Amino acid sequence: MRRLARAATAGAAVWAALGAAGCYTVGVVPPPGVSRILVPFAVNETFPYEREIEYDMTRELRRRIEMQSPCIPVTDAADADAALRVTIKSYRQNVVAEDRLDRPVYAHAELAVHVDFRRVGGPDAEVFFNDTLHDRFTFRADAGFEAARRDIVRRLADRILAEVLNTWDEP
Repeated sequence: MRRLARAATAGAAVWAALGAAGCYTVGVVPPPGVSRILVPFAVNETFPYEREIEYDMTRELRRRIEMQSPCIPVTDAADADAALRVTIKSYRQNVVAEDRLDRPVYAHAELAVHVDFRRVGGPDAEVFFNDTLHDRFTFRADAGFEAARRDIVRRLADRILAEVLNTWDEP
């Protein structure tokens, strides 16, 4: 037990030293000068129309920005340094395996979004990220289709932040 406590203390000391030296940060790092991010409601372009997924995505993005970055999500462009606009392009769920009684056992979920992250300031503003991201996974149907939708929205929100707030410093 003491060995485990020593190892945990040593590990914490190493991470603290790396953080103090500027080599490691927890969460994601925004571009220089960006501390307030406009996160308007996501646009829903799914067909057939997937109701209210845009609200789920917007809520999850705002929550993730607060939890994983030093930035503050805002709803007014006048208060923002940058804008994160998300368009939900497609969302699909389908059963991929059934049991002998035709009950769903496994299902598949897939979500595609277009993400545009740029400084606030018009069409010529600096673009940090502009691309389409996809996520998909297979889940047990008995876990529920609503739970799967929440999971995939959460997974893609995490990925959006990882892509958007960490790609600005690439050469």
